[in-house]
Amino acid sequence: MTTINPSQSTASYDSIKLGIDAHAKYYWVSRQIDGATPQTVQKMTYDELMLFVVKQQKLTRNVVTCYEAGAFGFHLHRRFEELGIKNYVVQPQDWDERGKGVKNDRLDAAALCQRLEFPFYVRTGGGRLHCRGALKGVLDPL
Repeated sequence: MTTINPSQSTASYDSIKLGIDAHAKYYWVSRQIDGATPQTVQKMTYDELMLFVVKQQKLTRNVVTCYEAGAFGFHLHRRFEELGIKNYVVQPQDWDERGKGVKNDRLDAAALCQRLEFPFYVRTGGGRLHCRGALKGVLDPL
């Protein structure tokens, strides 16, 4: 297991969003800085992902990540929370909105990143939280 201690943030950016398509061996990661066009999707191992996320913390105080719920449970979610990163586990979706039959890990990661909005949850009447935007959250059972 990788031990990581994030240091002080230099806060170069307002926010960084990471959309992650998680698989057994690799993670596909799309990064968007301050609402700009998402950058090229990168393929990483678990350890590379953890180091990458900590590097993002050095660039901003507002790193937000998301990935689709699946067979991997909430391990990644809990690890991000331990690092002080806001993470959302969302319901799996078919991102092929145009019906082209195109589906791959890079497209999934980019779609997650592009649809992750700030703030992800907004307060509604009665103090309840409502998930906004195209993504729907999944609650951690613990």
